[in-house]
Parts: sequence; C-alpha cells; structure tokens
Amino acid sequence: MSIRRKSPPATSRFHHFEPLESRQMMAGNLTANLTSGTLFINEDRFSFGRDQAVQVSQVPFTGQIKLTGLPATDGSGTTLINGRTSLVFPRPTNIVIGTGAGQDTVNMVNTRANNIQIITQDFGNGTQRPQFANTSGCNQDQ
Repeated sequence: MSIRRKSPPATSRFHHFEPLESRQMMAGNLTANLTSGTLFINEDRFSFGRDQAVQVSQVPFTGQIKLTGLPATDGSGTTLINGRTSLVFPRPTNIVIGTGAGQDTVNMVNTRANNIQIITQDFGNGTQRPQFANTSGCNQDQ
C-alpha cells in the first residue's frame, strides 16, 4: 500500500519575485568626426558631466588614428564613440578633444599630429586626466 501525500491547498501558493536589473548611470559617450583634416572628439550632447575615458592611438605604419572607449573611472561602463567601442580615422593633421565636465580620462599613445589640443572644463565636479605616451604636438587648455 502506498502513502499518498496531500498537495498544498490552492490558497498557499508560493510567490516569488524576480530581481530587476541593477540601475547604474551609463558612462558618458563621445562623438568624433574628421573635418578638413582635423579630428574632433567631443562629449556627446546627452553625456554632459558624465565620466568619459578614451584612448587615442596611432595605427602602426598607416598613420590612421584609432579611438578606443575605455571603462569610465566611476565604474559606470565603457565609453562609446559614435555608438561604438572603437573607431579608426584616416591620418588627421590636427586633433581637438573636448571632454567637458566629469572625471574624464584621455590616454594619448604613440600619436602624431601637427597640433593636438585637449580642451577640458571643470565646474568643480570632476578631475581631468590626460595621459601622454610617446606623443607629439600636445597642448592642454582648461
């Protein structure tokens, strides 16, 4: 003879909740375009004050410039450039970078141009971190 277990009554159903995805501020994004030989890299209009991090490096032998989004300093994610994690541009004569407010990082690695300008704005809420390695033609304005 088998023992039959009673099923729980319909009113004592087990209820559970699924956790929502975590909410974090997204990293700030950048826009980049090459106009008349000048590569402009600027804070995206919807990213004002957010943290951005980008590496600007020269592709060996071609002279092209590669932009690579890096993780933002606040851990909010990877910076996108024109919606992508990296982009390559033909060799520019000049590079102008405007990072705006926030804790921004610009790494310049093996980059050559006639003039490289990094224009930063600090409204008391951020720290600008330009870093240069084997780079020529750099100026920083604040």
